[in-house]
Amino acid sequence: MSEDLSELTDRCVCFIDILGYSNRVIGKDDETLNQFGNLIKHSIQETYDFIDTKKLLSDVTIVGFTDCFVIIGNHPLSSDTIYRSVMPVIDAAGYFQRTLLLKYKVMVRGAISFGKMWKNDSVLFGPLFVSLNKLEKENSLYPRIIIDKKLMNYMNEHRKPNDVLGFSLNVGLLNDDDDFYFVSYIAGMIRGETYEERSFELIKKHHDVILDLLNDHFNIEPDKNNDKEFEKWEKILDKLRWVVEYHNRYCRSNEYRIIEDRFKLYFLQNKLTVTFTFYYP
Repeated sequence: MSEDLSELTDRCVCFIDILGYSNRVIGKDDETLNQFGNLIKHSIQETYDFIDTKKLLSDVTIVGFTDCFVIIGNHPLSSDTIYRSVMPVIDAAGYFQRTLLLKYKVMVRGAISFGKMWKNDSVLFGPLFVSLNKLEKENSLYPRIIIDKKLMNYMNEHRKPNDVLGFSLNVGLLNDDDDFYFVSYIAGMIRGETYEERSFELIKKHHDVILDLLNDHFNIEPDKNNDKEFEKWEKILDKLRWVVEYHNRYCRSNEYRIIEDRFKLYFLQNKLTVTFTFYYP
């Protein structure tokens, strides 16, 4: 690519961090490392395949390094190109997130924003990557990919009544308690499904994966005398609790036939009882 380094342009970019990466790679044998590396590779390829089905393959580039990934909008952002510059990044981020979760039980968090950057086949450069990394670390907090408030303001400022951008944002994003919008990856996997049975299967899959992650987490008993270890355990529980709440919120907001599955988990060592209630169609 002959693009001059001086030609910095505004682009929409998503920064993604794989949660629990160190635990998956430190001290693992080669076979385990190869399996984990391949699942990441397959998730990236599946995301490209998904984008290709929407005729948007040329609109994003995905680059990864260890536990960090960036999804870059290939079209410079302007008031006239918002949909093509932003929505492919949001769609790809949601698909990448739900593929890692539903197929491999890997959670991620991230952030999407825009700003000045430059790239070629071997270099990513620009202040955008610094601000994105800071936004993700300080504000993502849970297994969610948040939208920078300045990007939301930019899109709201330039969107037109009843346009496709507004519809896509209403369907694909949710507003959280801290007033950050985040990518509703469940909406992304349901969107386009015409059969109620298929929608049910996808929601049920999400439900079952989260139950498995909760069971796995409660099978780990941190030392009650080790405050640091227990604090880390509680932080992971907070992330899982957030996913449960998101799952329930999505099901309730879409007026599904509600079925309550009360799932009680008892952590006896520290006399901790946690009750989660799942809803699914």
